[in-house]
Amino acid sequence: MIDIETEPKYRATYLGRFGDFGLGNPDGIPSELEDLSDQEIEAYANELLKKLKEPTKLNKLACVDGRETIENADGSPADLLLQRVGGTSANLSTALNADASVIDTFSPTDTLGRKINVVNAFVERATGFGPSAHLRGCGGAKNEIIHQWSINQKPQIMDTTKALMGIPQINSYIGTSYDDDLGKRVVENAGDTAIMLSGSGWDGNKFVEGVVETNPGNVEDLKYDPDEKHHGHREKAFAIILGNQVLDENDVFAWNVKASMMIAQAYAGQRGKEGYTQAFIAETAKHLAVGDDLPRPGTPVFLLEAY
Repeated sequence: MIDIETEPKYRATYLGRFGDFGLGNPDGIPSELEDLSDQEIEAYANELLKKLKEPTKLNKLACVDGRETIENADGSPADLLLQRVGGTSANLSTALNADASVIDTFSPTDTLGRKINVVNAFVERATGFGPSAHLRGCGGAKNEIIHQWSINQKPQIMDTTKALMGIPQINSYIGTSYDDDLGKRVVENAGDTAIMLSGSGWDGNKFVEGVVETNPGNVEDLKYDPDEKHHGHREKAFAIILGNQVLDENDVFAWNVKASMMIAQAYAGQRGKEGYTQAFIAETAKHLAVGDDLPRPGTPVFLLEAY
């Protein structure tokens, strides 16, 4: 483990590579850092700390996708945003896995589209995050069913969720600890969520199209290479960010824990801390399922603190 301090309130910790946790896709996005020494990775982490800035808007989310944002779908300039996998495409799946109270408002006759809209409206009221997405292919949205099956069937995802939530800095920041029973509940729910999404015709591209139609200013248009295997993805690392700042750097997967905390707090409802803990476990598991799907095992994982 490498600790790097550049200012009193900034710190980077190198947590290892996805492969160290049994995660990562051997055929996934290659990282330029795969073959570097710890000293070289330390230098890169130092540079990432210098790229942390205050977000320019808090009413929408960006995806963890590290490709360059050209502009928004309505032609407006790009913003610096808190990042969460898929923007808001994972709202429904994490609500289901969290046993969030909002799902109790569903009717047996509700279509998938109505369930998505109900949860999105609930999240927007509670957090301010309106429906958000991006163009040029979103793996978090497109592969939602795959990710739910991974949470359900790959123990390393929940093992890593437990490990991350046990890191002192993260544990202190999120204000809760992993619970084995709640983790098992998320795993069980993820299987049911996968079955429901599959049976209801989940299509990540249609989710994005829906947001383009209703909230084009909340849809980022990303740099894209149709002739390249990974469509322009060149993410070197996966950054987990604590604090209010966002990463202004291309070619890095970035997850703002604050965004997931806010959504988990909304999903907690009357269950209080138990509900919040289950929802945060669900949020973390979804991000790790993406980490198992898109980057290679050699991709480094950093914890960036900016308080």
